[in-house]
Amino acid sequence: MQWKRIWKSKGFYIACALQVFCYLYAHMDAGTFWHSPIEYFGSADILYFYLMPRSFGLCGFLLPMVAALPAAGQISEDCQSGFLRYVIHRVGRIHYIRIRMAQSFVAGFLASLAGSLIYLIAIMILCPWNDCILESWRYVLAQGAFRVLAEKAYGFPLIADGICRLAFAAGVWGLFAFGIMCLTERENAGAALTFLIYDALSAVLGSNEITGEWAPAEIAVPWIDYSGSLADPGIRQLIYLAAALIFCGAAARFFIKRQEG
Repeated sequence: MQWKRIWKSKGFYIACALQVFCYLYAHMDAGTFWHSPIEYFGSADILYFYLMPRSFGLCGFLLPMVAALPAAGQISEDCQSGFLRYVIHRVGRIHYIRIRMAQSFVAGFLASLAGSLIYLIAIMILCPWNDCILESWRYVLAQGAFRVLAEKAYGFPLIADGICRLAFAAGVWGLFAFGIMCLTERENAGAALTFLIYDALSAVLGSNEITGEWAPAEIAVPWIDYSGSLADPGIRQLIYLAAALIFCGAAARFFIKRQEG
């Protein structure tokens, strides 16, 4: 049902560009980056230039904006255009809610994935295919659970793992954004609230050693010296997904009943 709206929306492409910016931000304080990007990205290997923005970039911080921009605002558009009453009459409330939730998850997932792949392809072209990652980064990796993934195939297993974790988290927060917009009925307010809730949770939970592992940003982009089981952040993300599905279902039903009433 109107999946093409996602790919035709400006929000999807803005989210992709924002994801690329999140990676590039960590490099912007280097003078060589501005004067000679080819020389800059030729100074170390592909793994280094992925790990650098993963640890010091904006990927974790701006993830809710990447998640919210592509499709979550469609429900407010449906309401303003009058399409909502028509489609509910045609396919029913439950089917409408399920489709819009699926679109919000898929759009957030694909926007993050596309932005990550654009950045990855760029550094694959510019960076040398060797093992010249800085020793300080190698030492940090050696202390954590990601070491095994980083040691194989130029570190591409680690890169693939991180990109997929980030994209899945964007899909989950795309769902949260959908639910919030059902309650606010305003796309901008919904995106802003999604951002504030995500980063408030990350700050509050991340400030405590006991609850830190539940911080959304830590789950989406685990620190590279993480020493626990690699399955644990994924399990916590699935719990967030379950919470998002419950929240979205309740918020969407409330929204539709309000519109019908």
